[in-house]
Formats: sequence, C-alpha cells, structure tokens
Amino acid sequence: MLSRWFHEFPDTQRQWITPMRTDSGRMLFQPSWDVSEDNTSLSISVEVPGMDKEDIHVDVHGDVLTISGEKRQEDREEGDDHKWHRVERCYGSFSRSIKLPSTANLEQVSAQYEQGVLNITVPKEEPRANKRRVVVS
Repeated sequence: MLSRWFHEFPDTQRQWITPMRTDSGRMLFQPSWDVSEDNTSLSISVEVPGMDKEDIHVDVHGDVLTISGEKRQEDREEGDDHKWHRVERCYGSFSRSIKLPSTANLEQVSAQYEQGVLNITVPKEEPRANKRRVVVS
C-alpha cells in the first residue's frame, strides 16, 4: 500500500540523493527520511541534526503531512589568523511533504524529537466503507 503512495508523486527522489545547490554553489539543507508502515500506523523518521525543535514544524493540510523548518548557520570567525578551508555542512529552510493514506487518523498524529531525529507517528483508522445499501422504507 505504501509503495502506491510514492508512485503518485512525481519522480523527485533523484534530487534527494545528491545535495541540492543554490546558483552560487552553496549546498541546501534537505533532510533525509525513512517512511514505514504496519497494520496500525505510518511512521516517518527525519534526520535533522543540529536543529532546535522550535525550528521544526509538522503540519497536516487535508491528506498531506508537511515537515518544514530552518537549519540556521552558526557564526563563523574569519580573520587573518583563522581561515576556513572547507565548509560542507548544509543550512537553510526546507520543506518535505507526503500524501497520507485514507485510513490516516489525522487528529492523532504525534511527533517526538530526540538526538537529531524527528519521529512522526500517524495512527490508522479502520477503512471507511465507500459503499453501503440504503434500506427503502
């Protein structure tokens, strides 16, 4: 069932494999995530190291869950006696979205942040019947 949801999205996974860059060549922060499910819930784990939980937002709009935030760049000292040779860490705003299944209980979504990992749980409800017989009186 989960694989069907991913096929509904455009093929954008290639951009997640290599770092995204601005026109100036600066790498943009795009957190990696793992998505899994079992009979009772959908689980999403997002790597957001070095961020404060106040800078991370989880929103549900309709049947789409969006994780967004900003990883802020720390101040760097620069001077005659201190030079940077390489900066590879990524910073900036990010936003990732996933379409939730029709069985998602949108009122019971929960999120916990610990040691640089955001764990989101989306409980499932019983599927709603799309068809029923109406008794004629």
